[in-house]
Amino acid sequence: MSRGAGAGGGATAVPQAAGGTGGAGGPGLGVTGPGRPDWAVVAIVLAGVAFRFLALGQQSLWYDEINSVCRVWGADAGTLAETALHARGPIYLLMLKGWIALLGPAEAQVRMLSAILGSIGLVLFHRVALGLLGRQKALIALAFLACSPFNLWYSQEATNYALLFDLGLLAVPAFLIDVERRTPGTFIAALAATVATCLANMSGFFLFILAASYALTSGRQRRYPVRRFILFASLAAVILSPWMVAAKRTTGQLHLGRPQETSGVVAAKGDSPPGLASIPFACYAFSLGNSAGPGMDELKLRRFAAVKPHLWYLVPAGILFLLVGCRGLQQAGRSVHRVLLPWLAVPLVLMAVASLLNLKPPNPRYASLAFAPYLLYLAIGVGSLRSKGLRAGVFASILLCMVGSDYQYFTNPRYWKPDARAAGQLLTREVRPDDAVVVYTLDVPLRYYVPASMTFLSPDAKAFASEAAAVSWLERNTRGRRRVWIAQYHGWWADREDRFVRSCGTVMTLEREWKFPGVPVYCFVRNGPGNVQTDVQVKEKVGLH
Repeated sequence: MSRGAGAGGGATAVPQAAGGTGGAGGPGLGVTGPGRPDWAVVAIVLAGVAFRFLALGQQSLWYDEINSVCRVWGADAGTLAETALHARGPIYLLMLKGWIALLGPAEAQVRMLSAILGSIGLVLFHRVALGLLGRQKALIALAFLACSPFNLWYSQEATNYALLFDLGLLAVPAFLIDVERRTPGTFIAALAATVATCLANMSGFFLFILAASYALTSGRQRRYPVRRFILFASLAAVILSPWMVAAKRTTGQLHLGRPQETSGVVAAKGDSPPGLASIPFACYAFSLGNSAGPGMDELKLRRFAAVKPHLWYLVPAGILFLLVGCRGLQQAGRSVHRVLLPWLAVPLVLMAVASLLNLKPPNPRYASLAFAPYLLYLAIGVGSLRSKGLRAGVFASILLCMVGSDYQYFTNPRYWKPDARAAGQLLTREVRPDDAVVVYTLDVPLRYYVPASMTFLSPDAKAFASEAAAVSWLERNTRGRRRVWIAQYHGWWADREDRFVRSCGTVMTLEREWKFPGVPVYCFVRNGPGNVQTDVQVKEKVGLH
């Protein structure tokens, strides 16, 4: 493809670099000499790898990670064929199945696979950045990725998003190469990379809209035939059809627009606001990750009220990223825009549209394909500053924001995943055979960390309607138990006002509580054979009469 005017000195476009054809701007050529390593790149990559392998077992596995592990390991794991035909992320699940068979299911070992995938992503990203932006801006972009708290999070999580990032960095350039060269080999490579990305994560299907946008823009300039794209999409659909059928079979009934009780889809607040507001929030997450500002639980519960105490640093950080990103958009050359702008916009817009249609609560990770071009635009913005002092200052400021968020991620339990491990260890150690253990709303993570013999009680939705309803549920389900344990693991907030725990306090005495990150545990005790108070007193207090 043509050279990117304004993107970086003599930079070539993605297809040339990704195809490894060499040239003035090709990776490792004309920069450090043939066969000689670029030691700046090596140093940044090694630093990024070290970040991704640091303290892998520090945090408990959370629901999505445990879901991944249980699908491939243990009594309920599927067979190899069932895993391969799983509708959501079968490539990662197959890799995880072999990985656990080799190293075991402990937290650090399970997450090591994602850390490796995240480390590979550093190399793939630099290869794309170098071909598109040239050496200076590619180094800036690589430093941003190495320190990125967003990428760090998913490089230390046993889910398929690190793999999605890697395969997206293969699929997008592969399709652009096919637009340019149109050989059987480039067609097969683009098809294989796109199918693999779809099988890494369902948001990989965004690639079809992205590829269509390239066919209508870059493709028109190069006389890319429409029939070739139709063949590409049709073959991909045929190859993916077994997984598409499986997804249809395992997905509950959906209702577009407003959720209904019969849909079977939980109406929950996502990690970001719904609709178009999820787009700037995704850019915020791309910039500072999940470990700056309010924690995810606080944000889901209280929205802007949770943000207010953090505005003193979020506002200047937001202005910094906004100005740099806008400058990147302004300074990028036309050929660079043709590659980056659709790559950035399509996943973000489709994520927002999916939330507007009530197909999925919005979450920045669903737009992960847009993360690479976001960082590249930041690198263009920084690298285009003419003053060396200003360029160094802005670059250092962005890195400081990212590293500060990384520091919080490693050291501040407020930003950690729910600590089902500590809660499970407590219950395993303290619960007696005649105790009742109540867990809501998700019991799977705690079940993972306790003996299979331990019985959990799970309140239904009616138990959270009022304190009176909670008391009634407790009377029916825990009568005759000396102690009642309450463990709250919120996948969504069925009880936003903590009515259930308050109702426990009206009929029992709180003996002790443990505030594990994301999983508070309470132990209530009955005094004597009945409740602390008479049934009449209880009913009068909570309004059952």
